[in-house]
Amino acid sequence: MRPGAWIALGYGLLCHAAFAAAITSMIVGLHEGLRTGIGPFEGAVGVAVNAALLIQFPLLHSALLTGGGQRILTRLAPQPLGATLATTTYATIASLQILAVFVLWSPIDAFPWRPGSPLAWAGSELAYAASWLFLIRALSEAGIGVQTGALGWTSVLRGQRPRFPDLPTRGLHARTRHPIYLGFALTLWT
Repeated sequence: MRPGAWIALGYGLLCHAAFAAAITSMIVGLHEGLRTGIGPFEGAVGVAVNAALLIQFPLLHSALLTGGGQRILTRLAPQPLGATLATTTYATIASLQILAVFVLWSPIDAFPWRPGSPLAWAGSELAYAASWLFLIRALSEAGIGVQTGALGWTSVLRGQRPRFPDLPTRGLHARTRHPIYLGFALTLWT
């Protein structure tokens, strides 16, 4: 085994477990109209706490992409593996942020619409599934290893520096500026 392989495998396992839990909580939470969180807050306090849960994601997610954020990510793994595992660490943090949003969400019945007929229900379910398929395709086109955190820990196992895929110019990326954001928006809207 390569030096650091067990550490990389541990980081990978943690990352993918967090990713699976986050995506599962997101799929269920959105499907159920954000009525599944365990947050205890109601009224204006609930709205404020939920807003804080929402805003923490883009703020930290973006901050970690800066030079300073990259240095922090590098220090969150044992050296000299920190730089290689930074993508895995980043995906782990993002997954934990998403998990926090959907688990700690305080249900507020602000979205009262529910399909009124079996046909409307089937259409709603189909649209929701299609939005997830769209998002999965967009993530795959952008480099699924980067998106899921696999790029970092598998690079350690191969004894190589992470090789980021080129910016996609085909498929969904040829039709829309940022299909991943669009995919997330579609999962929210459907």
